[in-house]
Amino acid sequence: LESAYRFYSPSLFWDPVLRGASFGKLGREQEAVKAVQELLKQQPDFAARADFYVGCFVHSDATRSEVLDGLRVGGLS
Repeated sequence: LESAYRFYSPSLFWDPVLRGASFGKLGREQEAVKAVQELLKQQPDFAARADFYVGCFVHSDATRSEVLDGLRVGGLS
């Protein structure tokens, strides 16, 4: 979570991706939901293309899966 906050770049959709995934993995559902909502406002097609977008930056299958799992806690489907 600390790394996600250090990344802070509100104009990029990667910022709410990192926060949403981190909050989700930490079980902080309300905060994960807020981040996912912000993400979908910035990048409306993210839910449909989540694996592609995350895969562009995260090359490890295991890590990509963890990121997507955290986002699902926030309501990404």
